[in-house]
Amino acid sequence: MLGGELFDYVANTGAFSEEICRYYFKQMLLGLHYLHSQGFAHRDLKPENILLDKNYDVKLVDFGFACPLEGRDGTGFSRSVIGTPGYMAPEILDKQPYQGQVVDLFACGVILFIMLTQHPPFQMANCDDMYYKLLATNRSDLFWKAHSNRKAAGFFSDEFKDLITCMLQLHPHQRLCMADVIGHPWMQGPMASPEQVREEFAKRHEVNASRAKEEEDKKLAAKKSNSNRTRRGREQIKDRIYMSGNLSQADRDDPNVVCLTMKPYVQKLAKTTAFFTDYTPE
Repeated sequence: MLGGELFDYVANTGAFSEEICRYYFKQMLLGLHYLHSQGFAHRDLKPENILLDKNYDVKLVDFGFACPLEGRDGTGFSRSVIGTPGYMAPEILDKQPYQGQVVDLFACGVILFIMLTQHPPFQMANCDDMYYKLLATNRSDLFWKAHSNRKAAGFFSDEFKDLITCMLQLHPHQRLCMADVIGHPWMQGPMASPEQVREEFAKRHEVNASRAKEEEDKKLAAKKSNSNRTRRGREQIKDRIYMSGNLSQADRDDPNVVCLTMKPYVQKLAKTTAFFTDYTPE
């Protein structure tokens, strides 16, 4: 896709405003609602699996972990431990039966938090995680207090905190369903227009392209460095330096340098066959 991964935009160009978060979150929900209406769950939603097209609109991709909502046995529950740990609902991590549409919405809540803050709300949704434990034990006030450190006062609106808290609850039956999320007060706030999004993300796209070129240059430099080391090996044992490859004139003149050369290739095949046996021939 021309626009690239949502992950790259967050990681390379910074967090999004609430208006842009609403724009993309609504598009994610629309795509997810269509998927669920067709009877399937994604089960691996994350910023890396959300691409932006040439107009910087959302496209959900990578359906390798998708499954029917009815489950394999028709009960409406799945049991495969599948997904990316940081986005997996606690019931999956706990190896309990789960509903595909419910765990997809849980992952959406994590993605929304990341879009606004540029970092995840927790590492994994279990009680071993110091952040998620606060949500799981109904201490959301401490959860938000911890995440508000080093952020401007009022960075998290009350509506946003309520939405995320309700989407990331420990027990599935306590979380918001799709209709609840769409009708939540935070979702009714101001949203960026398509023109505003395209204008801002065209600039972000340039930053992404620059970062991608820097990464490619680093890889090429590392590859070249490794190639040079391969062509010219160097090993020092006591006073002797053993080297291979193309030696400089200074290395050739150094009496302590030993040049290692391979024997010339000979096309003739030298082969000896021997049989060992304790059988005495007649």
